[in-house]
Amino acid sequence: MPTYLVALALFGQGLAQLLIVFLLFVYLCPST
Repeated sequence: MPTYLVALALFGQGLAQLLIVFLLFVYLCPST
């Protein structure tokens, strides 16, 4: 498995986690 594929997978996983945390934050703390 090429190194750039591993890096891309880790990068995508990190982005997904950040997106989930961001969505949870927006959902729990709406800026009214």
